[in-house]
Amino acid sequence: LAEAYASLAYEKFVNELDWVGADDDYQKSISLDPEYATARARYALFLIAMSRPNEAIKEIDRALELDPLSLPITYNAGRIYFQTGRYEEGVMLSKKALEIDPNNAPAHGGLAADYLSMGQYDRAIEEFRAAQKLRGGYSPYAIEVAHVYAVEGRRSEARHALARLLSEPKWGSVAPYSFAVTYAALGQKDDAFTWLQKSVDDHSCTVIEINTDRALDPLRSDPRFAQIRRLFHLPG
Repeated sequence: LAEAYASLAYEKFVNELDWVGADDDYQKSISLDPEYATARARYALFLIAMSRPNEAIKEIDRALELDPLSLPITYNAGRIYFQTGRYEEGVMLSKKALEIDPNNAPAHGGLAADYLSMGQYDRAIEEFRAAQKLRGGYSPYAIEVAHVYAVEGRRSEARHALARLLSEPKWGSVAPYSFAVTYAALGQKDDAFTWLQKSVDDHSCTVIEINTDRALDPLRSDPRFAQIRRLFHLPG
């Protein structure tokens, strides 16, 4: 079953950190059913995490050809294109995802992340707030608004937003990765590493973020980041 191999590959990728096994099982899934778009899309995410951008683009393009109206494939395609430096195409795909479903929180969140990387802070905040409104409750999007403030240099607003969120105990267990990158942008490395370790422990941070997320750049030269990489079975 192609579906079973794709699920096994995802488990090896996200939880077991078995890069060779995940690669083999994704390829096995695709060989069993070359038109199984989900396997190709998941394999593309694996490939971008492994710093194999050309192969990732090839797989996500084929997934889009096979299932052009798939919402998750479309917004993940936007994410992959953006991470390969093809920003205009990444934004276009994020917007296409919102055409498929204007009320999808992850699609709004993906577009917000695009705008943040491009320095379009007002648009990023608008999209993160839209995502938070759609998701409701305790979600990473509210924390990401503070992250935008931090990147923009609005440090007092970022710290105020973080303090307000952390005054409610439940926020401390939600999306530790978003707290980590916000503290990294503020230059508070000790806090950033505390939250990054939490996100590693609860598997909300994957090798995709470790290898590709520019939000972690302020931490990469710190010896503690090399230790995080070793936890992911990557060279320090």
